[in-house]
Amino acid sequence: MGEVTSKIKAKKRNTLAGGEFGGVNKQLVRLYFMAAVQKEYPECLEALYNDVYMGAFETHKYPDTVFDWHDLRRNEHDVEINSDHEALKTALTDWGIKYHIAEPWVFDIVIDTLRLWYKYQDKPKYLLWHFKELSYYSSEHAKAYRKEEQEYMRQISEEVVFKKDFLVQGWNRFKTSRKNYEELVKAELEQYLNELEAEAYTRDLPRTAEIRKAYHFNWLALYQVKGLSVSDITIMNQLNSEKTHESTVRKAIKKTATWVDLELRKE
Repeated sequence: MGEVTSKIKAKKRNTLAGGEFGGVNKQLVRLYFMAAVQKEYPECLEALYNDVYMGAFETHKYPDTVFDWHDLRRNEHDVEINSDHEALKTALTDWGIKYHIAEPWVFDIVIDTLRLWYKYQDKPKYLLWHFKELSYYSSEHAKAYRKEEQEYMRQISEEVVFKKDFLVQGWNRFKTSRKNYEELVKAELEQYLNELEAEAYTRDLPRTAEIRKAYHFNWLALYQVKGLSVSDITIMNQLNSEKTHESTVRKAIKKTATWVDLELRKE
């Protein structure tokens, strides 16, 4: 185990993409991106409200049987096309194409947002995405996600069962100083974590991609949705006293788009 332990210590790093192992949590990084869109380009939500919500429902009834993109598309081959479904699908698709985010997973979040707006009728003071529970994969209305995402969720469920408890002897305040006890606990914790990481390597669990900087999602939102160029984003960073090279911004945007499954627009 010595070699594995030293190998682990050399690879320690932080990630915003989920757990240490198991691969990128698609659901989580997609929420990061949508939150970045909301922050960096709220006009996108304004257009969703004005062009899709108000536009589609001005002459059509909200289809209350629609919970996600799969529900909206499933009558495509029916003899009798639901006009309410078609109106919403057309308006939503046009909006997604306009902002370069015409992806099923984006539409899932958007449809849930539209349902919330419809439920309360009046225009909210602040237009915000409505995110379902973080565990929306288990929702009865969730569509069938891609195989790698299903595999990720399977690993999570199995890991809960596999867990190994961390046990350490309690602090005897009459025999041990606080400092010595803290050192003992840290040593025990280090050994515990190294054992579990070594076990993860023996199971060939994929290491989660390293995503240290949350603002990479903001760069993607500025590029993909707002339509700024890589050069524009780089200049913005430099004006904010951040030393950033154009190649760094371009690489970060490309990697982040891959993580969330978004096809980058042509600059």
